[in-house]
Amino acid sequence: MAHNIHEPIKQTSQPGKLVYEGLYNQFKMVIIIGLILIVASIASIIMQTDPWEVLIHSVPITILLGFLAVKLYPDKSLKKIYKHHFELDENGIYEEYIDPETEQVEEKQSIPFSSVHRILVGNFVMEYDTKKRSSKKSYECSAIMIIEHENGNYLRIFNNMDEFKNWLPRFLDKDCLVVKTEYNLAPAFYEIDQDDIDFSEITGEPWSADTIYPPIGDKSLKSPFVTWEYNKAKQADSLEENQKKAKQKIQRTRKWENRTMLALAAMSFMIGVFIFPFTPVEDNGALTLTYTMILIMAFMILYPICLVFWRSHTRWYLPILYFIVTAGVGTGIFLLFSFILNSPVSYIRVGQFYMFVTVIGWIPAFIIFKIIRGFMGLGRKE
Repeated sequence: MAHNIHEPIKQTSQPGKLVYEGLYNQFKMVIIIGLILIVASIASIIMQTDPWEVLIHSVPITILLGFLAVKLYPDKSLKKIYKHHFELDENGIYEEYIDPETEQVEEKQSIPFSSVHRILVGNFVMEYDTKKRSSKKSYECSAIMIIEHENGNYLRIFNNMDEFKNWLPRFLDKDCLVVKTEYNLAPAFYEIDQDDIDFSEITGEPWSADTIYPPIGDKSLKSPFVTWEYNKAKQADSLEENQKKAKQKIQRTRKWENRTMLALAAMSFMIGVFIFPFTPVEDNGALTLTYTMILIMAFMILYPICLVFWRSHTRWYLPILYFIVTAGVGTGIFLLFSFILNSPVSYIRVGQFYMFVTVIGWIPAFIIFKIIRGFMGLGRKE
């Protein structure tokens, strides 16, 4: 063996801080773009005689940027996530978790080579969504090392072959029992907190000079390895529990969809009674763009966007449904009161208001959120 085989490997990371800084930089970028857009829109409204043309383009983009800014604003608690310090040297593994505010060690663990019972090397298959028409899934292989020791199990994922080859000889040099299995052990990683998992159930061939390394980095459109089913009964219970949670999520979405529809109907009723009959009109019969109209329009556009459109499991025809309800209630009640009050506003212009809210606000926002959800799903591990 080379004399430097046990040269210490040291790593210190603060994942919470990295995530916070990344989100904060994105947040600042969205804010800057939003401010530039608002200033440009205000200048255009002042300079142009027809402000509607500017609003058609700027309102939906501003709404989207505002929503993204709220979503991207990082939680300051991320900076409080413990720092992780790790060492692998000639004695074994040592790691500690440090409070970033006090720099005190809150948790630590030491795994001497002498305490290691067995090291199980297996495959770790990551599943991704893909846009390819030929397949909805793609798979990428990594390696997983399960170090069984006196106090439990230590798991390590290897996405880089050089890193794996740097680790493995250290355990072989210390005469640790290393075995390899062809199973996909991803479930073992995700279920590490399950007390009933017995990794000794997984058999493997002792590592030798002829043993083939795991295909780290290989990609395919089919899962190349059989997944180890550690507990079929528990998997069935877990599947049932996931289905129950999914059903509850759908029910919550439906509840918010209905609440929002009722609120929009109530708003349309109030607008039809107290706003439209008294709104001034232009020479061509169009509604005058007063500050009240702008605020009402912005509020109606934002209301379902903030409460419903971003949720999963929303019905695809939701913006159309909201248009039918709001236009029906708003235009209907306006017609009734316009006959009594002899309003100069035409019911066609009222209908155009709701059409504008739907076509320029709701439909683009709904589509954008569906696209964002689709991209967020890409690369997400099952």
